Amino acid sequence: MIALNKSEYARKSIHVFSSLIPLAYMTLPISKILMLGVLGFLILFAIGIETIRKNTKFGQNIFERYFNFMLRDFEVKDKLTGATWVLIGMFISILIFQKYVAVMAILFMVFGDTFAALTGKIMPIGKIGSKTLSGTMGGLLACLFIVFEMKTHIPFSNGLGGAFVAMGVELLPISLDDNITIPLSSGLVITFLSGGFA
Repeated sequence: MIALNKSEYARKSIHVFSSLIPLAYMTLPISKILMLGVLGFLILFAIGIETIRKNTKFGQNIFERYFNFMLRDFEVKDKLTGATWVLIGMFISILIFQKYVAVMAILFMVFGDTFAALTGKIMPIGKIGSKTLSGTMGGLLACLFIVFEMKTHIPFSNGLGGAFVAMGVELLPISLDDNITIPLSSGLVITFLSGGFA
């Protein structure tokens, strides 16, 4: 068993905290337009912060002192941070999917990806590239819990199909950020199993 470092706990804590957005969308009287407006504002704000981080000495100093310990090497250099990709993934999912499909797909991304990463690092069994089968199983268990909890909104069999696809995509070495691929792929499968977009 491998202990996790401070940066991994910090990243995953932020990731889990982001679940408040889909949960608020599901439980509060928030329209799709309002939710997209809020997310659009947050994305623009995040991109503004990213621009300051990359192009000003002040931004670089602030991130080096307080935030760089959480970032992957490629994020420090020139890529968007995972937090920005999370917001983009949420925006696209809410834009194109029915409300509960979007919420389930986003929760797969938040909790499935988080538990896959943590399980894979703590108990790295069955390594496949940079991922592990143990991590995939940990993420799948988290997704199955979400499917069970949302079965009154999404039929269990439809959610189950989305859960397996979400973690299958998480395991694959796809270059596109998994904060995009997980909710979009699982949302498309759930939508298809539910009869399509019509």
